[in-house]
Amino acid sequence: MELTPPGPTFRDVADLEQLSEPTGITVVENGLYIVRYMVNASVWTVGFLFLGLIEYVIRLDRDWLPTVRESRSWLSLPAGRPQAAIVAAAAGLLHTVVMTWFAFRLGVTVSGDVGWILYMVSSVGMWVLAAVPIYLLVRHRLIVPATLLTGFILLDVQAEFTASVDDPHALYFGAWFVYLGILLVAAGIEYGLRWSNLIARL
Repeated sequence: MELTPPGPTFRDVADLEQLSEPTGITVVENGLYIVRYMVNASVWTVGFLFLGLIEYVIRLDRDWLPTVRESRSWLSLPAGRPQAAIVAAAAGLLHTVVMTWFAFRLGVTVSGDVGWILYMVSSVGMWVLAAVPIYLLVRHRLIVPATLLTGFILLDVQAEFTASVDDPHALYFGAWFVYLGILLVAAGIEYGLRWSNLIARL
């Protein structure tokens, strides 16, 4: 694939963010986006796989979308506890592997020699962050937490195309508990609204 004019321009992030001092971080303008899409393809894939699972659950559970022709035997709704646990554990493992690799590739670290602690704790957090909303999706048919998680993933990888001093994935990877809190609050609100019959089944 050839790059079309204008050619790539190398600039310091300070120029783009209008900072007073150079950051030493050089970014490329006008080209090479295809490379970044391909390198980050695994993260995009996880986001769209979760989005597909959400659509599958909605099509089985709601009347306002055409239903799937055949429901899969590996996932009936609402899923039993063992079945939901297996699906959630698999989703959590996939999320953990891809997001930990993404953090390693981007060089996410902390000062000092405790980087391995960050990766150990955050790897567990990545599993919990994905397993909980997926379990709520297939077991209790709560759509909002899994949808928010998918949005977080896609926004995270998309933000890597924006020139910035801050690394959005460092926040996602290191402060996973903040995102988990948001998902749990959303789950509580959705469950409460359903329980109080303020949301009718569509």
